[in-house]
Amino acid sequence: MYGLHRIMCLKHLMVDFLVVLALSVGCSADKYEVLPTAKQKYSLDEVRQRVGELQPGMSKLEVLAILGSPAVRKPNSWQYLPERSGYIVPAKALHIEFENNRVTGHRYVPIVLGEQFK
Repeated sequence: MYGLHRIMCLKHLMVDFLVVLALSVGCSADKYEVLPTAKQKYSLDEVRQRVGELQPGMSKLEVLAILGSPAVRKPNSWQYLPERSGYIVPAKALHIEFENNRVTGHRYVPIVLGEQFK
């Protein structure tokens, strides 16, 4: 009797899984993309070595896979900062721009003390 009960539970679990899978297949990844949040994963030197892999049209998830988490995350832009931002020396941050959750471009922008990133 225990074996039959176990088989029925597994069948219900499998049906639930298939329903969730079927519902999620119809969803667009771009529209409902959930991105992990964290501190900047790599140093700016490591990010600079990897930035050549970025291509226009990449999703934010693809950028995360290449560059790791950014230091500053806004809806349409991310910034990767030098790890020692407390020094008062000329420094630049990598600025990545997005439109509809896709990369439209990237550039290095000067870090100006007292100003927020746009």
